[in-house]
Amino acid sequence: MAPTPEAKKPGRGYCHVRALNLAEDGVRLDVFLGGVMLANDVAYKHKGPYVRMDAGTLSAVAFFSRAHFRLYSLRRVALEDKAYTLVVTGDARAGSIWTVEDALQDRPRTVRLVNAAPGVSRASLFIPARQPLAAAYREATGYHSWPFKCADLVLHALYANEDLRVRVPERLMYTMGPHSVYLAGQPFAPPEALMFRDGPEY
Repeated sequence: MAPTPEAKKPGRGYCHVRALNLAEDGVRLDVFLGGVMLANDVAYKHKGPYVRMDAGTLSAVAFFSRAHFRLYSLRRVALEDKAYTLVVTGDARAGSIWTVEDALQDRPRTVRLVNAAPGVSRASLFIPARQPLAAAYREATGYHSWPFKCADLVLHALYANEDLRVRVPERLMYTMGPHSVYLAGQPFAPPEALMFRDGPEY
């Protein structure tokens, strides 16, 4: 049986939250926040839509899909009146949940780096004619201007004491608004890059 929604507290505002499954290839998840389902049977490297809900300190829970709600990870998270991505990482034995604050869609064209690859101690995203963006594991950089004339991105990851160049997907290279380049992967596998548009539509 699914968790029941937690009691609402008036006057604390609303947040917009989505779930992103970066757990492990083949692991599908059901993700709840405060008893509200954020993602149903979401596949690896996929995300759910933004869900509007009361802000506050809530229980974030990830279950294995189609496995009688077998627990994957549980964490209490504090959310303000902003937009967030609830990132689920780990493997089939142990998972973790952490939050990344997102920009709104009406912001200018920008990009940032989120390092969600356990095997990568340091990652750097290079934008032409801009300072590189660097992030340790479970860190997100701020958003930086991303002009169309500087669309080509170069991503380097420090993995197994080697400086690897990681290909950045081109699918969203020429769209407006805020973007995130997520570095994903497992502790004993080379990382890969994913790109998502950020921010809920108001």
